[in-house]
Amino acid sequence: MKDGSLLLVGRDVPGAEIVAAVHLMLDCSVPGLFVAHIAAIGVSNAVRGRGGDVADMTLGEVRRCIVERAVSLGRGVAVASASIHRQNRPSELLFERAGFEPRSAPVGDYQEWACRIL
Repeated sequence: MKDGSLLLVGRDVPGAEIVAAVHLMLDCSVPGLFVAHIAAIGVSNAVRGRGGDVADMTLGEVRRCIVERAVSLGRGVAVASASIHRQNRPSELLFERAGFEPRSAPVGDYQEWACRIL
């Protein structure tokens, strides 16, 4: 991973099995603004029956992490983005539930989604 990247891992407490992971690319090059791009988010096959709940909790943790990092750096605004494949409706629904919206017209197979976090 490159500098400015962060890997978050969610574990199932009883078994300590990894059930979710997120790759964040962080950018604080603009004064007062903290940007986090969700490069990847995934849920283990082991929790597929409750995958939506686990994904929602994971994205909630991502939001908390972004706010914590932005505040610690003295940033007044934090924005999160993600590139979502246009045929991945479950991911679109996940990000919609978290308050993300399409930000632009699709480019190829992907569309940029964004949400102001702070």
